Amino acid sequence: MFNRPNSIIVFLHGKTVGRLALTSDNLCAFEYDSGYLANGKSVSPFYLPLKPGVFVARRTPFSGN
Repeated sequence: MFNRPNSIIVFLHGKTVGRLALTSDNLCAFEYDSGYLANGKSVSPFYLPLKPGVFVARRTPFSGN
């Protein structure tokens, strides 16, 4: 077995956008980098608004489809 990282850093055009990680119940969690919040754009306006905080994915996205 291999060691899983606690989180990965997300980059876009060489700039740090944020951090992506798995929660203890295997859901994806994302948090924007504070520098990106100052002058970036939302990477998903419906689910990841450009504001501070941790966003956790829903267990059944797209209503289960």
